[in-house]
Amino acid sequence: MADLRPGDEAQAADVLRRAAELRQPLARIAKQARFYGASYIVIGGLAVVFGLIGPDLPSLLVGAAGCAVGIMERRDAGRLLRGEPSAAKGLARAELLLLAVVAVYCAFNLLRPPAADGELEQALGGAMPGMDVSAMQASLNTAVYVSVLLITVLVQGLLALKYLRQRAAVERYADEVPQWARDTLESVAD
Repeated sequence: MADLRPGDEAQAADVLRRAAELRQPLARIAKQARFYGASYIVIGGLAVVFGLIGPDLPSLLVGAAGCAVGIMERRDAGRLLRGEPSAAKGLARAELLLLAVVAVYCAFNLLRPPAADGELEQALGGAMPGMDVSAMQASLNTAVYVSVLLITVLVQGLLALKYLRQRAAVERYADEVPQWARDTLESVAD
């Protein structure tokens, strides 16, 4: 679309209408990315707080990474709406970073033996003599962290793919919509 000359209101209206059509799917993705980003910041912040209470260094690191990913995702959502094709890749990168951090955390917790809980062994051992509480605790630990890992791979992996698929739509928006129309839509949407 060529830039407009002053006084060509009908053509300007057509350009803005087409720009709004191209921007609409990007706005949905950006809204979703902002929501996920805010969620990661809140959950990461809670992990940091609980990590400080523990104190638990792995929880602190995972929480800080979650906050960083949330900030990245919210930033790249805005870039997506401005028609920056690299924003789709940035959103995918943030999801893959979160996936990697959670995978390392899960692997760490799977490889270290769970701490023995004397009270739990007393309570369960007294109620059910002969029960191997430490084996039960190890099985539960494995089940929890393998489940978290599988869910994270599925969710973050699919989100990364979804964001990467938006690159073509962002490029089309950037190529077909002149800067003045993108600026106009952004000012109206804000």
